[in-house]
Amino acid sequence: MAEFKLGRIRFVWKSTWVTATTYFKDDVVEYGGKIYICVTGHDSSASFFTDLDIIPSKWNIMADGQKWLGDWQPQTAYIRDNIVRYGATVYICKTDHTSAVDSSTGLEPDIAKWDVFATGLDYKGDWATTYDYKANDLVKYGGSTYVCNTYHISAATDALGLEADLSKWTVFNQGFDWKNDWAPSIRYKLNDVVKFGASLWIVNAYHTSQATFAADSSKWTKFVEGFQYESEWNDAIGYQPGDVVQFGGNSYIAREDTLGPKPGDSGGVITGATSAAEIVITSNLHELSNGKQITISGVVGMTDLNSNNYWVGAVTDNTFKLYTDRALTTAVDSQSFGAYTSGGTWLTTATGTPEWDLFARGMKFQGDWEEDSTNRYYLQGDTVRLGGYMYRCILGHRTQTPPNTTYWEKLSTGFDWKGNWADDATYVLGDVVRYGDNSYVCIQGHISEGDDGSSGDPDGTGGISAANSRPDQDTTGTYWNIMTIGTEQSVLTTKGDMVYYSGATPVRLPIGQDGQILTVNSNGVPNWEFLGQSVDVYYVAEHGTDAPAPLYGKNIDRPYKSIRYAAQQVERGTKANDASRLLEMNRRFIQREIVEWTDYQIANNTSPFTSSFTYDSKKCERDMGYIIDAFIYDLRHGGNIKSREVALSYVTDPGQFYALGQEGETVASINYGLTLIEKVLQQAAPAVNYQTTNGDNSTRVVPQYFETALGAQDSVVYDGTISGSSSGGTYSDETPEGGYAEGGGY
Repeated sequence: MAEFKLGRIRFVWKSTWVTATTYFKDDVVEYGGKIYICVTGHDSSASFFTDLDIIPSKWNIMADGQKWLGDWQPQTAYIRDNIVRYGATVYICKTDHTSAVDSSTGLEPDIAKWDVFATGLDYKGDWATTYDYKANDLVKYGGSTYVCNTYHISAATDALGLEADLSKWTVFNQGFDWKNDWAPSIRYKLNDVVKFGASLWIVNAYHTSQATFAADSSKWTKFVEGFQYESEWNDAIGYQPGDVVQFGGNSYIAREDTLGPKPGDSGGVITGATSAAEIVITSNLHELSNGKQITISGVVGMTDLNSNNYWVGAVTDNTFKLYTDRALTTAVDSQSFGAYTSGGTWLTTATGTPEWDLFARGMKFQGDWEEDSTNRYYLQGDTVRLGGYMYRCILGHRTQTPPNTTYWEKLSTGFDWKGNWADDATYVLGDVVRYGDNSYVCIQGHISEGDDGSSGDPDGTGGISAANSRPDQDTTGTYWNIMTIGTEQSVLTTKGDMVYYSGATPVRLPIGQDGQILTVNSNGVPNWEFLGQSVDVYYVAEHGTDAPAPLYGKNIDRPYKSIRYAAQQVERGTKANDASRLLEMNRRFIQREIVEWTDYQIANNTSPFTSSFTYDSKKCERDMGYIIDAFIYDLRHGGNIKSREVALSYVTDPGQFYALGQEGETVASINYGLTLIEKVLQQAAPAVNYQTTNGDNSTRVVPQYFETALGAQDSVVYDGTISGSSSGGTYSDETPEGGYAEGGGY
């Protein structure tokens, strides 16, 4: 049996193979990533492969492998099975060689000496100028990514861009790069996206933008259709497609770049004109306007629009008239056709195709309708109020009055209160008036006529009044429909009130006093009275009540209880108790107000007073008190004895009451005092409180007193009738004593 001695089998590790070294059998070295064992002792040659590839070989491979050397480097000796990375590719050397001296030439000159070991991509970020790009380098350029397919040095400037070497790149992934608003002098790349006007645009060709978007329009494709609100249309602003403007009550969207032509414009051509003739053009929209071309042929002698040789006429529906007869007086509308040249063409910036599309139908409230042929021009969508109705303009114009259905559409109906009906007045739909006890609404516009058949024309437009258009005369309902049927006013105000017809209107009959019954007087109207009463006759009985007349003591059914009380009442006065009480409570108020009123007239130099007028205010107050006391006495006792005494005092002893030469001022002050007395009896405040108006004059403001339970003393019944205490100024009774008439002076 064979015998092995393990001690004789041994290897000696010599690390990496080197030249000019003595190697013995069983020496082990590493070279090129592989492990070799020496089988024949020798001195190593300059190249490992010289000793390996001879026959018989001096080395046997002990362990196979490759050696990773990192990134490829110039001036480096590479041997078989060396592995390097170059760009995004990993190569394995198959031929021993020394790499290029300069890195600018790269691995490519020795590409035949390498095999591709593994491929990949090397992301280099954004594309850069003057950069060595190798195969499989990945860059971002614009919105896309590209893979280099050919080694090269990139372009020197951004203006040249990646597209200068486009054949050396392969699109890896297409995308978009948002660049915000379009701007001039910017290098735009494929698939860059910008906002211009209301829309988004995408680049379809590399370029550096020029001064205007329009100049590069062929290099852009609309990416997303959009719109952008630009407020009110302005003829000085350039608009882009998708811009939305408000013009009148409507909104319009621009369909192309536009500057000048307003929404609703349309082009047109006028041909075949002859001198002194009328030329008619029909357009697809309601108005030819600024910026649209009008070509005129066959007209001799045209020079300048401002020469007035030719006249531009008004717009009528969709027809436009140009007059060549100088004798015509149609006014030139400077907004209609733009500038005119001697060649017979109005200047234009467009081809005649409408540059705006209707975007949204809307409304713009312009207030009350007004006719102003100089300044007012109503646009589509303008909304106005006329009478009780609202109208929306559907065709641009200057002076067409609603409800002309060619130019206006009715939006809503309503009411416009005009107060009392008036003759020769202009009424329109929805106007509401009062006539008599009723109210009426206008259903057809007209100029009213109800008295003399006159032509009216209140607004100077040459209109003719509509005969029998007064509401009560319009029996066919041509102009008016009745709206409400009622009384002139709400006449019932207090519990127990009654209403009766006075012959002209419904009037209120206030509730009577305790014990009164309803009768009819000599005028044929109802009246509350105490029955069984006689003038200056009073009754006393044990079953009576000691309470003021006229509720008690005036008839046998309701007597006083004691003679003493009856005597006191007769002495004090038994008539017009409520009116007397109101005057008694407000005596001081009236005195103070008449003085303050007089001071106010003097301060404001109001005739008959002057700012230099002087008077005795204390005497004025006193005299007004005398007058009120006289009224109270006469009201309670009947007749006008005291009132006449006061009046005569101004005649018999004027010096005690006023200074000579001040008669007019005295009469004015007393007349205002009588006005205050009327207000007190009505239980109504005067229009002005002169104590308050004049401010702090070191005198306490005296208030006016009211007593609701007494009611307004417009008419007070006692043995006779005191009538007109609030308006007529005449106090009388049924005795032959006559009456007192106010006249202002005493």
